[in-house]
Amino acid sequence: MKNKIRCLVLLLCVASLLSLTACGPKNPPTDVSSSPAASSSPVKESSIMPNETAEAIFALAVKNDPAPATAIFGFGSDNEARMVLRGDAQDPYIQAGQEMAASFADMGADVSEEDVQLLINATKTMLSKLDYSAEIKEMDREAGTAVVTSHVGYFEDDAIKNAMDGVLNEILADPDAAMGDESDLYSVLIHRFAEAMSAIEPAEDTRDFDTDFQVKTLSVNGQEKSVWMPADPSEFGADLSDNAMGDLSN
Repeated sequence: MKNKIRCLVLLLCVASLLSLTACGPKNPPTDVSSSPAASSSPVKESSIMPNETAEAIFALAVKNDPAPATAIFGFGSDNEARMVLRGDAQDPYIQAGQEMAASFADMGADVSEEDVQLLINATKTMLSKLDYSAEIKEMDREAGTAVVTSHVGYFEDDAIKNAMDGVLNEILADPDAAMGDESDLYSVLIHRFAEAMSAIEPAEDTRDFDTDFQVKTLSVNGQEKSVWMPADPSEFGADLSDNAMGDLSN
C-alpha cells in the first residue's frame, strides 16, 4: 500500500504540472517567417519582447495565472488568454482532481472530494513558490527569430519523495494507525502528505535553459497580431516541467 499511495500522490503532482504546461494551443500560431507574405515583405515587429512572452507563459503554464498574458497580449478576458494559449479555458486542476479521485477509486479506496482537494491545494502551494525570469540571449529582428534563456526555480528531484517517505514511515510505525480502518488511514495519509508537500521549499538556485522564439501571428480579440512565441510551445512547456520538478518518478 505504501508504494501505491506514494505513486498516486506523485501522479497528481506530475499530472497537475503537465496539464498546466500544456501551453500549446489547439490552433498553433502561424510562423510569420515562413508564411507566404513573409517572402515578399519584412516581418512585422512585435512590440512585446520574447522574454516578456516567456514570463507570461510561465505564469499561465505553471502558476495557472493568465493575468500577465491577458495584459501584454491584450486579450479581452483571462478565459480568452487560456483558450488561445493553452487550448482550454477550464481550470486544469479540475481534471487533475478528477483523475486522482478515479485512481483512488480503482484501488478500492474511498477518498473524499475534500481529501483530493487538499492534495490539489498542496500542489498549488508548491508551484506558487517557484520563481522565474527570462532574458534575451540573441535576437534577429529582421528574421523574426530569437533565443531566450529561462531561469526557473525548481524542487530537488527527491524532495517530494523524501517528504512522503517521512510521513509514511511515521504513520506506519504507529500500530494504531496501521491497523485502523483503511479509508481512515488513506485520509490521514493524504492530510499529512498535503502538509508535507506544502512545506517543501525550492532549491536556492535556478535551472537554466534556452528556447528558440519566432514572431508568429496570434488571434487576439478576433484580430491577427504579430507576437513573439516559442518556436515549439509544447517543447517549451516540457522544458519548464522537467526543470522545475525534475524526475518525480523514481
